[in-house]
Amino acid sequence: MSARGIIRMAGAYLGARFRGGCRPLAAYYNVTFQCNLKCSFCSNWRVRVPELDRRGALRAVEAICEYGVPALGFSGGEPLLRRDIYSLASLARDYGLTTSINTNGILVDWWTARRLTKTFDYIIVSIDGFSATHDSMRGVAGAQARAVEAIKLLSEAGADVGVNTVVHPANVHEIPRLWLNLSSYVRYYSVQPVNPPPSGLDAERVHRLIGVLMRLWRERLLVLGVPELYLMGIPLYVAGVAPKICDAGKLYFAVQPDGEIIPCSPSPDLVPASLGNVCCTPLSEALNPEANRQAWRGIEACGGCWLTCTTAISMYYRRPLEAAKRYVELSFATRAPRKTRGGRGATPGKPKY
Repeated sequence: MSARGIIRMAGAYLGARFRGGCRPLAAYYNVTFQCNLKCSFCSNWRVRVPELDRRGALRAVEAICEYGVPALGFSGGEPLLRRDIYSLASLARDYGLTTSINTNGILVDWWTARRLTKTFDYIIVSIDGFSATHDSMRGVAGAQARAVEAIKLLSEAGADVGVNTVVHPANVHEIPRLWLNLSSYVRYYSVQPVNPPPSGLDAERVHRLIGVLMRLWRERLLVLGVPELYLMGIPLYVAGVAPKICDAGKLYFAVQPDGEIIPCSPSPDLVPASLGNVCCTPLSEALNPEANRQAWRGIEACGGCWLTCTTAISMYYRRPLEAAKRYVELSFATRAPRKTRGGRGATPGKPKY
């Protein structure tokens, strides 16, 4: 993140703290639901939703920027399937926003890696395991090899590459080894459970997994992109006893491919009525609970989730010192050479479960 981005984020954070959360800290634009994978835990690729054309999408980004949000994440579907993704992100950066993109890496080649690096502050690649596991979870043979190659190309291009991993019964045993194997190329890691947790995900195994990841972080063998308490709460969520920590529509909101405004990206049907379309409804009106009381009742009724785009942000808001520390860590410390066991590319021992 640039110095300007840090200052803008800090200003928005302090404003939200002292003015009662009048402006969200993050917005997400799901630019398309089209996807070149068929993930077993995601339904977006099955959904057909109209998309804004280039002019409408630029108008949507402009509305988000003028609302005063300091950070904008582009997601999907697979956002690289939109040819105008670079124009959309460039507009946000022209406004001074910190930009990020979540991609599965399939479409990242040498040229794309360099273009992404110039356009986005943060690039997050989804990778869930070694070849057999990842390909099975993502529904396409060869997906893991493409994701790993994308990570290497992005790292060589100078990008701040992050990896996001979904905790699933199929991969809980191999996440630490996977992360350490990628540590020469990855700046930071985040992990989140499938929402809702599948019945086969054992809370005790997840607890042991989180213990290993915490130890690797404390030994400075990897950098986490999420709060420590968020990581520690994942087993509680899997066990069904985690508290609801949610600021949907207050600290974060999302825009769908057709421009519809929703308070929560993971739960688009959270509210019983539309908050409006970003192309014709001012965000100040759409995100005002007093003006949309009926539409906001669903937020209170929701049982909550445990995702990086929701709960993790809420935790940072509640713990400002940890938030400041993590921003500095992600922005500066991760640029230093990372420690590895046995040197670059070393294969660590198998964690004990």
